[in-house]
Amino acid sequence: MKKINWSLEKLLEWETIAFITAIVLVPKFPLIQTTSSIPVRYDDFFIVPLLITSIMIVIKNKEINRLLSSRLSHMILLWIAVMLLSTLIGIYQRSIDYPTVAILFWLRYVQYFSIFFVAITVLRNSKDLPKYFLTLLILVIPVGVYAVVQRLAVLGGFGGAYYNYKWVMGIDRAFATFAGPYELAAFLVLTTPILVALVFHLRNIWLKLIWLVAYILSIL
Repeated sequence: MKKINWSLEKLLEWETIAFITAIVLVPKFPLIQTTSSIPVRYDDFFIVPLLITSIMIVIKNKEINRLLSSRLSHMILLWIAVMLLSTLIGIYQRSIDYPTVAILFWLRYVQYFSIFFVAITVLRNSKDLPKYFLTLLILVIPVGVYAVVQRLAVLGGFGGAYYNYKWVMGIDRAFATFAGPYELAAFLVLTTPILVALVFHLRNIWLKLIWLVAYILSIL
């Protein structure tokens, strides 16, 4: 039996695939309710294992200079710093009604941008990219099926801010496992053009059928 090399890089690959799958398929359940109507959600912490592993890889390989050398990295770090400064000034001047929520909003953007640095660490060359795109495209099928049965009022869904974080049934717009229909639409806008290209590009008839089914589900 072939021995699996569980290096940090290999661990980060599997964590990234698990992260993509969890973000798409796990409903957006609230974990901590803040003073406003916006809670801290379970999925806000899905990025933590990837960040820990990425930091370990950067330290092990001494790649901090490579990570921070791009102009885009500089712009992201500058934007984060300016946003934090603006938030702190607003809190000091008492022009922000919910300081805790303001800090959480800043942390959420830090969370979003941290994915960029994880991507730099996990994507060593262009050959690493297809497996993550494939994971994303395969997820179109369960998301599409869920959205269809949800639209037919067979199953409900746990909505995010769009539905005040409540379980809803018989809604006019499907959202599947996402926080609202706008997030589902963004997911489909990202994946549908790739599915169309695959349907025309692939030669294998079975693969064509699989991606055709995924494409049909994405537009229903």
